Amino acid sequence: MQRGLLAPLSGDYMNPWLHSNGAWIRTEIWASLAPACPEIAAKYAIEDAKVDHGAGEGTVAAAFVAAMQSAAYAVADVRTCVEIGLTQIPENSRVALSVKKVLECFDNGMSAMDCRNTILKMNADIGDGWFEAPSNVAYTVLGLIYGKGDFKKSMITAINCGDDTDCIGATVGSTLGIIYGLKGIPADMEAHYALAKRAATESAVLLKNDGRLLPLSPDDDVVFIGQMARNMRYQGAGSSHINPWKLTSPCDACPDIPFYEIYAEDGEPNAALLREAVSAAGKARSRI
Repeated sequence: MQRGLLAPLSGDYMNPWLHSNGAWIRTEIWASLAPACPEIAAKYAIEDAKVDHGAGEGTVAAAFVAAMQSAAYAVADVRTCVEIGLTQIPENSRVALSVKKVLECFDNGMSAMDCRNTILKMNADIGDGWFEAPSNVAYTVLGLIYGKGDFKKSMITAINCGDDTDCIGATVGSTLGIIYGLKGIPADMEAHYALAKRAATESAVLLKNDGRLLPLSPDDDVVFIGQMARNMRYQGAGSSHINPWKLTSPCDACPDIPFYEIYAEDGEPNAALLREAVSAAGKARSRI
């Protein structure tokens, strides 16, 4: 769009992620703004998705999921919600064909994993077979259909399909949450959460603080070394990418502490900068 290409061209032009996830994992907002109005929810999802997915399957997937979740506000049957979602997308789109294949596999008594493998093979030509919207939406529907309304079974079944598991699980959970609310969450989930929190807490070492380095004193002889002190790595990529309105780096917070970089601006190692950093580190009491 910065080049003057408006949607959907902005999402079509030189875009290797045309058929990928991204848009359909953010559709809950449109379903929630248009509850029980799947046509409206799908329309807004398309307007959103076409900016970065153009006319690709990524946009089709967004329309389907938004319509399905919008229907969930009024219909307490998962399969009916899925079928309503299908009414809002082209019947020969890869998303529609993949979702209908899941329903066919279920109706024919195929196991959940065999159904998953069928979908994987069916869409192997898109996006090298991973992170593409048709399969991941199908895995979401697979969990919902094979789970038969059971929160835990639906989540486990969907996530066991692999691929973009955080997005698959989140969409299964949010859809069931719309239908059943808090009463749909199993009673033992709280205990599982407590155990997971305990495991994470006891297995993580944030900072050993050897030698009582922290807290820093204004009088301490300290140097910052490396670009992370100036340009922090504060997130992942893909769906975890965010644009915070403000970041405070260690250099911002402690402007009086000397900073030494090792790499040039182009990211290549720089011998002169490295020598300077090593020299400063050798003279300082503490190095961060």
